[in-house]
Amino acid sequence: MSATIQIETLERYFDGCNGGSPVPIVRIPGTLFPVEEYFLEDVLTWLEKSTDSASDTSESASLYNELKSSVFSNVEPDAEYMIPFEVVVDLIVHIHQEYSRNHSESILVFLPGWAAISRVMKMLQNSSVSRQLSILPLHSSLTTREQQRVFDAPPRGYRKIVLATSIAETSITIDDIVYVIDGGLVKGTSYDPLGNMSSLKASLISKANGTQRRGRAGRCRAGVCVHLLSREVYDALPDFLQPDIVRSPLEEVCLQIKAIRPDERCQHVLSRAMDAPPTTSVKFAVDFLTEMGALTEKEEQLTNLGRALAQLPVHPLLGKMLFAAACLGVLEPVSTIAAGLSVKSVFVRPQVFERDAAQESIQRLDNGDLSDHLCVLKVYEGWVRSGRSVSYAQSHFADSSTLRSLERTKRQLTRYVLQSPLLRRVNNPEQMSSCHRNNTGLIRLVVLWSLYPRVGSFEFDKKRQKPDMFLWSGEFCSDDGLGGIGGAKDAHTLREFPFFCGFSRMYVESRLKLFDVSVVSTVELSLCARMLSSYRLMWCPRCVLEPPDECYAAPKPVDYGRLGNWEDYRVVFVDGDKKLYVAERRVAVAIQMARECMDYYLALCIKKLRADAFPIELVRALAMLIGDPLQEGDNVVTDAYVDDGVDDDDEPMAGRNMPSFVRGAISESSDSDGDGPVVLDDPNEMPTLELTEEQRRKVVSAFGDLALFRRDGANFLLDAATKSDPLPTDPTPEAAPTQPTPADNGDADDDEEDEDVIVAPVGKW
Repeated sequence: MSATIQIETLERYFDGCNGGSPVPIVRIPGTLFPVEEYFLEDVLTWLEKSTDSASDTSESASLYNELKSSVFSNVEPDAEYMIPFEVVVDLIVHIHQEYSRNHSESILVFLPGWAAISRVMKMLQNSSVSRQLSILPLHSSLTTREQQRVFDAPPRGYRKIVLATSIAETSITIDDIVYVIDGGLVKGTSYDPLGNMSSLKASLISKANGTQRRGRAGRCRAGVCVHLLSREVYDALPDFLQPDIVRSPLEEVCLQIKAIRPDERCQHVLSRAMDAPPTTSVKFAVDFLTEMGALTEKEEQLTNLGRALAQLPVHPLLGKMLFAAACLGVLEPVSTIAAGLSVKSVFVRPQVFERDAAQESIQRLDNGDLSDHLCVLKVYEGWVRSGRSVSYAQSHFADSSTLRSLERTKRQLTRYVLQSPLLRRVNNPEQMSSCHRNNTGLIRLVVLWSLYPRVGSFEFDKKRQKPDMFLWSGEFCSDDGLGGIGGAKDAHTLREFPFFCGFSRMYVESRLKLFDVSVVSTVELSLCARMLSSYRLMWCPRCVLEPPDECYAAPKPVDYGRLGNWEDYRVVFVDGDKKLYVAERRVAVAIQMARECMDYYLALCIKKLRADAFPIELVRALAMLIGDPLQEGDNVVTDAYVDDGVDDDDEPMAGRNMPSFVRGAISESSDSDGDGPVVLDDPNEMPTLELTEEQRRKVVSAFGDLALFRRDGANFLLDAATKSDPLPTDPTPEAAPTQPTPADNGDADDDEEDEDVIVAPVGKW
């Protein structure tokens, strides 16, 4: 970023807004001491890298033409390592020994990222003058205390060397800086709306960046600025870098625009911006909001969900996560996770000698959950229990100031949700929305449901111990940071959790990295899948179960010899052809039923903005299914509903007559006209089936509490339970197809259990 203002651009943009008079400009002159400015050819002369000025110019031009070509090509090596590191170190040594004998005159070096900072730091520590230098990094991932050290005076007899990113360009003044070395690169993000992909890479600075960096040397005294670019390259730099609105996703921007200008389309508003973003970026953002149910399709109007999300200062996906958390009773811990995804990482970047200790600390914190999201939750809760101790944060390689920022954000998010229409009918919203706060399984389920389809799978190779991470959008990636799965990517620890979800992905210097990752089980993934279909195992040839492309094979090898009766097993396909697995028929049926019920009630709660519409019995069934049952001591709220005498529509509430299950979907009209999730709740659509206590006992004994949520199939379930059949039998016999294939719908059985394909629109990655 740069604090240099584009006065002419502002004048043109606001021309005519002052009643026809010119836009008034107030100029406040600042005090800047003289700064001598030098370029790469001057440096090479000082360091005697060549014999004459002509060869110097040729060498510098060649070096930076190569750099420029690297930075702006589509596929390039790591641009950070195109920096002439030896020149940087030699220049620092030259200034220290030859140019300035006064050790109180400090040196500020601008580098593009942590990798470059670490390399220069190591080279300086191995140099001949290392015992005379106080070397300090300045990076956003360091703790506030570590960052503050750059303002301290160095020990007597030492010269301070500050190795910084563009964080030192603006807003701070280090009063003893006299020499500035400008590496000529800055790290920034770019955004490709067609692939919905952000990239973080180093690029050449703008002239505005160069002006800001030069100004760091003249804040308190006369100084010297050395640009490690040739004068020719520097003069050809653009005046300014592209603004953030042009190179960032626009989901949050479009949601706020609709809240402020509800009758205007987002494209019309943003086309009038000072720097209008690409049309493709706006279209993708609007499509994203429409698909998740925040906007109507044709009129681009806010739905009930959209209006509620617009009140939350977070990404719409995180807002949806908070609403789902309130429905399932885990708002308090999930608001911590959402706040952690809204601020910078609470974990600091360790020094080289601390990396192993940091990894061990976070692995202990993770305790086998393999979740970056839960790591943030645990370190925050431990920090609160410690009395918000700085020493606790440091011992866990966390930043206390970032934890305080997370806490402020968490409180704000929680307050917004508690005051939202979602909980307006609840007697004690704080208690009801967090009554299962200690259930880790429900927390993971809410996070996964909200982030889906930002998921992928671990793919194991027989020749390697560590698996690849395959995103279901079609790319291989690596995880970033010190989170829970950082040191656990091996067959032993990940076979039981073959899938993962992540909040964001980004190309970092040509490598695709995934951030904020949690592993998930097969059952958890199936409950949140966009499409789930099951087929008889006997229908599926082995070439389908074990295809050459292992990315779509079963997460575990199928041991056919131990399956027993193949009639008792189903092949379940997730999202069409994304993944498959083999499960007992009982398990496959239970997962499909639970998934339908969960999606139905979440759609109902979000459409009606009624968190109390989610039945506690279903929460209990989901917790049991994912292997983390509710404990007897859990605070279950039974009197949360406030009967205000007004019966909005006839939506089913927990404890009222349940309608026949209908899959929730997103329609295209406004909420007032019945748009949003389509929840058909006509009590006449399916007659209510009342069960006697004995009938209820038999059904529950055979299929669990979940069976009671399929009243449209209760006759079928009751019949199976009465016959003591451990598996529901098909109402009609099936004829095996001549050439069975899971993709051939024409040959598939019409039975709901054997082929139950359900599609739900969700947000894209």
